[in-house]
Amino acid sequence: MQRQHPTITVLTSLYRCEEYIAGYFRHLSQVSNLEDVEILLLHNEPTNKELEVVESCMLLLGKCVRHIVIEKRESYYKSLNRGVDLAIGRYIAIWNVDDIRMPDSLKRQAHTLDQHPDVGLTYGDTINTSEYGKSEGKFRCQPEYREKPREFLRSYFGGCFPMWRKSIHERVGYFDEQMFSGGDFDFWVRVVHIYRLKKTKGPLGYFLNEGKGLSTVGWRNAAERTVIELRYGIFDKINFLFLYSAIKNYRIHSIFRNGVPYKINKYLPNYPSCLLKRLPLFPWGIVKYPFTYLIPELAKMTRLLFTLGPHAVIQKVSKILGLQI
Repeated sequence: MQRQHPTITVLTSLYRCEEYIAGYFRHLSQVSNLEDVEILLLHNEPTNKELEVVESCMLLLGKCVRHIVIEKRESYYKSLNRGVDLAIGRYIAIWNVDDIRMPDSLKRQAHTLDQHPDVGLTYGDTINTSEYGKSEGKFRCQPEYREKPREFLRSYFGGCFPMWRKSIHERVGYFDEQMFSGGDFDFWVRVVHIYRLKKTKGPLGYFLNEGKGLSTVGWRNAAERTVIELRYGIFDKINFLFLYSAIKNYRIHSIFRNGVPYKINKYLPNYPSCLLKRLPLFPWGIVKYPFTYLIPELAKMTRLLFTLGPHAVIQKVSKILGLQI
């Protein structure tokens, strides 16, 4: 049975995550406003053991959890889009299974949106840890939107715990299912083009960075960041090493959902003129490129050559060129 009128829908995509499920439910049970929340578990190709753990944990939380079993694994952003369509709450929040939210974070973020009806999305600070369940880590402070709104069109400050109004999808579209790890940033830029943002005070939770998650695959992350920079005219930040990979493997000016491409100008009406205005940023990007990207990358490859040999360098270059996407 599903909850009838939740305020918040939390999206959690699962795949081969047995080691985190019990901890996830333990922290979920501590949420201060659980009566206002529905949880959508978007479970890709679950193992029998994962199903056993989820079913036993769900007995403790009752009807606030909806377990959606997806028989064949789909991309992370396709699962999120599925969750957006299924969501009942007027607010949507992300909670990845290997991250930990503060018990009152959902309540505080919902309060931010309640108090600011013109705000489309709220975000906040996090604590980055290298071990699940560890209470110590590096504090990651995000800037206030009002202090540098233009930079929010060019950089991602959303962290891993954003919350937004479900209604904004009517104007900004959905997550781009072409993306492997960069869909958050892409969605963020479209939101910032149309809506104001507001930071929720206080840390929202713990972000686990073991170097194994989607957002930590460096070369692919760089290729998708290049796609986003080309797409939205952030030309002075482009890493030209990944230009070929971006153009070869992605439709730059389209958002994909369920295999269907939607042109960016469907969501950003002044899109062509906006890109033209930003073309002068290209020369500055070219000037910065050797110092920002090329020289550091050559230094990394030199170290790789001496530590792991030429084969490792060839593999890295192949990834950069998009030959192993």
